[in-house]
Amino acid sequence: MKAIIDFDAAKVSDVHEELGQCTMWGYQDAEGRAGGMIEPDRFIAEYASRSGRAIEPAGIHYYLILTTFQHYLAFVTLARGWLDHGGDVRMARLLFTLGQDRLELGRFLNII
Repeated sequence: MKAIIDFDAAKVSDVHEELGQCTMWGYQDAEGRAGGMIEPDRFIAEYASRSGRAIEPAGIHYYLILTTFQHYLAFVTLARGWLDHGGDVRMARLLFTLGQDRLELGRFLNII
């Protein structure tokens, strides 16, 4: 068996950051399952149960907001570069994720 391990974003971080990122909309399938496998609440409960760690909903909420905002900014930057320089048409899909990020931020911040 062969595998590739991508350590691109490897770091020591707060467990709430990882759980927030794993359960954000961009990593869910059409049915809302985290990683396309399991409902976010069940994923978090399973993590807490198996790790023995206490998980604070407010911590996950904080990182959902932060990660979604970072995602939005990264995609705005990439989309702007694509629009300014007429890049690869495959990058046009970035424009369609921006609206969803904005909706999620509004929902997380209780402004929509």
